[in-house]
Amino acid sequence: MTLIGATTENPSFEVIPALLSRCQIYVLKHLEEQHLLDIVKNAIEKMNF
Repeated sequence: MTLIGATTENPSFEVIPALLSRCQIYVLKHLEEQHLLDIVKNAIEKMNF
């Protein structure tokens, strides 16, 4: 069974230790403007074939 959850809080403080010990935590960081521009540029290039 797989459970996927997301929170804006620090899971170390919000999730009980018994559950936290069985979790994989991924910290997502915001993309900078240049990264977003690169993604859009790449998508436009791929749409033009």
